[in-house]
Amino acid sequence: MNTNDDQQLKSLHSKDSITLRIAIQKKDTLIESMKTEISELQTRLEDIEYQNKQCLQEIQNQLSEVQEANVRLVEDNENYQILLSEKVFALNYSYLLLTR
Repeated sequence: MNTNDDQQLKSLHSKDSITLRIAIQKKDTLIESMKTEISELQTRLEDIEYQNKQCLQEIQNQLSEVQEANVRLVEDNENYQILLSEKVFALNYSYLLLTR
């Protein structure tokens, strides 16, 4: 090989090296960008999970309150039914006494 061929080969090698360095830098930049995005998404996910837990807790509290209210209403209804039955019985008894 002559000197001219050596210079061309070195020039090609140098250009390839520069191209590879640029490609590596672009990939490194992309990797860093993706790491940042992953971190941001992880933070958002944690926030959403926290909000969902809070919402679930609130719903469970409301459900408990509604169940307690339902128990009270069932008891009130049963008491009302008993009272109504007593009144009907008393009226029927009074009617029977009056019609004799």
